[in-house]
Amino acid sequence: MSEDVKAGKKAPKTVIEQAAAAAGASAKKGRAAKEGASDKASSKRPRPNRDEAGASKGLPGTMRAVRDVLGDTDEHIGRYAGSHRNTVLFGLIGLVAALAVLFLGFWRTLVIAVFVLVGVIIGQALDGDNGIINFFRRHFGGR
Repeated sequence: MSEDVKAGKKAPKTVIEQAAAAAGASAKKGRAAKEGASDKASSKRPRPNRDEAGASKGLPGTMRAVRDVLGDTDEHIGRYAGSHRNTVLFGLIGLVAALAVLFLGFWRTLVIAVFVLVGVIIGQALDGDNGIINFFRRHFGGR
């Protein structure tokens, strides 16, 4: 240590440190001024659409590729769901049932399922279509 530091005198900052401190202070003042101006300017200036924002970052090709992949995937899913309706329907029913059991619990899910089944039976009876009632008669009715 130098004698100046031991005696409690502060050593002068180097030129680099002084320049950095001055630059930091002026940057803070500049940011504050810009933020105030940007609030005013943002209301006047139209916002760029996604293509313009993407063009500045070099993303339009990527965006088009993603759109093309999702477009093809949508077509494939539509064709698969059209030709395998029962598979998709019962897969979705299984997904909903699994989520209900996980989030609601087994017994609450079972009560909801029973109420839905009773509602469907009543609705079919009022429509004149006794599909579920005939199913239960056929499988559980006495012969």
